[in-house]
Amino acid sequence: MKNFILFLTLLLTGVLFTSCQKEELYDKEAEERNASVFIYDSYLIGEWEVNSMIVDREVDINGDDKLSNNLLLETSCFETMGFEFRGNKTFTMINSALGLQVREDKEVYSCMADKVLTGNWSLKNDVLYLYVKINQRVHEQRIHLILTEDSFAFEVNDAESIEYLKDQGGTSASGLAVVSLEYSRKLK
Repeated sequence: MKNFILFLTLLLTGVLFTSCQKEELYDKEAEERNASVFIYDSYLIGEWEVNSMIVDREVDINGDDKLSNNLLLETSCFETMGFEFRGNKTFTMINSALGLQVREDKEVYSCMADKVLTGNWSLKNDVLYLYVKINQRVHEQRIHLILTEDSFAFEVNDAESIEYLKDQGGTSASGLAVVSLEYSRKLK
């Protein structure tokens, strides 16, 4: 009986010790993952142009027999996309979209009209907040920025992806999803 109690005590002590270690390790990993980068407002001020639009699989939209997961290498539809951040905390954003459809048994890809949005912006650490007024209501969008020296990137969720790809089904690119965008400072 003493051996059983001793065994049970050692087992429980080992489990508790291991649990505490794992918890501490998890907390440290979580801190490192969530560590924010401070970005000065002045970093964003200026004009930015899209330089990468990554999708979830490789496609050949332009018919050059080369597959790519960067839509900018497949179509010119997104060349006008960009941001302008001004020092008075206002911004202008130009978004573009690609239409995907089948017409008379042929795949048709077409550039849709640009959408221009204006509003206010702010930064908190590495999160960009965009405030856009639509139908008398202010909408907030939070974008976690990933910075490099001369560019910023961010992930795109499914709801945002459908704004870039107007998919009517039936094409080899149907079901495609934009997963990230990268912008670089526009050279004058």
